[in-house]
Amino acid sequence: MTDNSITVIGSGATALAAAAYLTIKGKQVILCDREQGQRFRDIEDGGGITLEGVMETGSPVLPFRMTDDFQDAVGNARRILVCVSADRHREIADLCSPYAREGQTYVISPGNLGAVIFVDRFYKKGKRVSRPRNLWEISARAV
Repeated sequence: MTDNSITVIGSGATALAAAAYLTIKGKQVILCDREQGQRFRDIEDGGGITLEGVMETGSPVLPFRMTDDFQDAVGNARRILVCVSADRHREIADLCSPYAREGQTYVISPGNLGAVIFVDRFYKKGKRVSRPRNLWEISARAV
C-alpha cells in the first residue's frame, strides 16, 4: 500500500460516505466488510457511491477496491478507519487482529469506547499495542 491509501471498514452510511469522500480527495480507498459481496457488486453496478447534501458529488465515485477479505484489506494497510456501529466493534477487532502489525493506525468511528475494545482484543491476540493511560488519550487517538 502507498502513503495515499486507507482501508475503510464497514458498509453502512458512515463507511460509504467516508470511502466516497476520501476517494474524491485522491486517496486510494479499500472498502471492506464481512459478507458484503452483493452490496459491493450493487455499488459497482450502480457506478459507485453518490454523496448528497453538504458533500454532494454530483456523480458516483468508486473506491479503489471493495472486498470482504480482511487479510487483503488490513494486512498491508497502514491506516484503517473503522466505521461500524459500537455493537460490531468486538467482531471487527477480532477480524482485524490476526493481521494487525506494528506501525498501523486504527481510527474508530463512532468512538463509544471502541478503542478500549480494540486494544483489549489485540492484546489478547498477542499483538503489541500502546495502552493509553487514561480515557482522554483513548479519545484523542480515536479522533
